[in-house]
Amino acid sequence: MGSRQSNAMYLVMVLHVMSPEELEIPKEQETTAAAKELSKDIVFGMISNSRRRKVLRFLQQQVKPGDSVSVRTLSEHIATEENDVPAEQVTYKQRKRVHTSLYQTHLPALAKNGVIEYDKRAGTVSAAPGFRQVDLYLGSSVAPSISFWQRYWLAVGVGSVIFTAILWSQVIPIPSGSTALLGFLLSLIILFSAVLFSVSNR
Repeated sequence: MGSRQSNAMYLVMVLHVMSPEELEIPKEQETTAAAKELSKDIVFGMISNSRRRKVLRFLQQQVKPGDSVSVRTLSEHIATEENDVPAEQVTYKQRKRVHTSLYQTHLPALAKNGVIEYDKRAGTVSAAPGFRQVDLYLGSSVAPSISFWQRYWLAVGVGSVIFTAILWSQVIPIPSGSTALLGFLLSLIILFSAVLFSVSNR
């Protein structure tokens, strides 16, 4: 009994000398119901990918608030849209390809930003409090990132025309042996841009 009383007295003394700041629970351990505010750059980055947009639109249009959907259902739905076939005609390979990209990349990215709740063990996805921050941007048929790629390809096209005009007019003296090399470098830039565009929209 004496031991319990001494322990209790010690605890009271410790709590008495500790400041309110020291007693405060660290923010990392707090469970906040409110979603963190996301910048427009983060929101646009999340919806720049077509598969992430399809996931978010499915949650927006097909899943009731508070309900969840399986990753398998999402994968089948996206594979149906991407291959333009009925759900019963989606092959295992088509669905698996989508499932892998969702599981490894897109769902973790959306969950990290508090937009969705992603239960890996159960294989389910639901809207999180942060979903409302991207909800407003999903009504647009064209994602904001598309305008970026339009501007990018326009810049590449204009730059190519200017480059070709300079070579043709010889405004800037260029050694004859360098013309082919410069043309090759321009082709590499265009090829790299095309690959980057394709990967970013997977």
